[in-house]
Amino acid sequence: MILVWKSFKSISHPAESHKRDLAHPPVLPEPDVPVAISPPEKTCSGYRNGSRERFTEIDKETFVFSAYLDHRSNDFDNMENNSLVRIMAVLRAFRKTKPEFKCTFNNDGFDLESDVVMYEMCESHGMHYLAYILSCVLPDGLKDQPCDVRLSRVGSSHRGEIVEILSLRDTRERRDFSICVPPLFGQIPADRLVEFVELSRFIGADHLTFYDFQTDERVKRVLNYYQDTGIVSIVPWDLPAVLEENMWYHGQMLSIQDCLYRNMYRTEFLAFNDIDEFIVPRQRAYWSEMVRDIYEETPDRCGMAFSSAIFGPGIPKPGQAKLGELFSMTNTQRSPKIFKLRAKCMVKPHFVFEQGIHHVSKPITADLVTALVPSEIAFVHHYRGCDKQIPFQMKGMCDLVEPDDYLLRFGNRLLDSHMYVMDKLFRS
Repeated sequence: MILVWKSFKSISHPAESHKRDLAHPPVLPEPDVPVAISPPEKTCSGYRNGSRERFTEIDKETFVFSAYLDHRSNDFDNMENNSLVRIMAVLRAFRKTKPEFKCTFNNDGFDLESDVVMYEMCESHGMHYLAYILSCVLPDGLKDQPCDVRLSRVGSSHRGEIVEILSLRDTRERRDFSICVPPLFGQIPADRLVEFVELSRFIGADHLTFYDFQTDERVKRVLNYYQDTGIVSIVPWDLPAVLEENMWYHGQMLSIQDCLYRNMYRTEFLAFNDIDEFIVPRQRAYWSEMVRDIYEETPDRCGMAFSSAIFGPGIPKPGQAKLGELFSMTNTQRSPKIFKLRAKCMVKPHFVFEQGIHHVSKPITADLVTALVPSEIAFVHHYRGCDKQIPFQMKGMCDLVEPDDYLLRFGNRLLDSHMYVMDKLFRS
């Protein structure tokens, strides 16, 4: 499979000439993983494209956000080349009786049913509401691939609710490298968000998906600008109050899974990181070159994990004052130790069933591995303070610091891109 580098739509943007100078990424070997054979896709008139996502209440203890039609074979629940609907759901934790659900599909006026298999996502941290992938096989006799499914609890008098199905095969926009960002909330400076998008583009990202939970108007203006240029997709994350109070970190695991499936066949590689983190190649300039080196060594991997170092303020160098408003250019001291405890991942999404915050939780076959990339090749630049939220295993890692101005190579170009966007949005 040849990855083709694509230019961005914003042709007047200062970063464009830089992107056009990059070499095309190389041919990368693919593991031999079978894909289920299924009928041609049907066009659904109600197809959602990032504007109608919402949490649907199935009952008082069950919420559904999205559903995806999955044709991939695997070695745990689809060894017979079936097609399954994967439903991203939230359930209240049960103590004794495990709830049962069923999927109902309309087949030219007649209902066909399929049992639901529940898969609990990792990292629930003992909260009252947990994230699940609910799976049901398309029943025999279904004439067309479905546009929606009715999910209901077995034994309930309520008929359940209809959830629209998105196809993993929607490849209208094929990209090389994309990023999934967990739900945005709180006081996020608009200029920091612009810097995150611009620097991510410089090191290799073609596209970013943001989950907008609770952001102010300035942040929304930044997101909308990038969405209009085709660089960003915005997924509204209107988390119900009961879930906000009783789920881990604003439903982060559910958003990760939704982003994984949403981008399954729209991108070759998919990274998962926050807006204060960057996966930075240290021997190569760009992700495309870094990935070539890694996959030439071991092709049978579903993804890569990158260790993390904490960056903080450094001593400005002569001529660096103009970069003062860019946090990635002024935070040039880091922890000497680089930790795998807070690793972040870049995966081939079509080889992953469940993605964790810091690891690949479940590939589609057991022989697919996740490689920890040596820090001399690449590691995560994490721009945060050494506060109380750092795990005890990392305490003391900031007692000593060492200089690291590796990213200053992008300084002037990043400043130009940053000023271009900020002037366009807030200073004109």
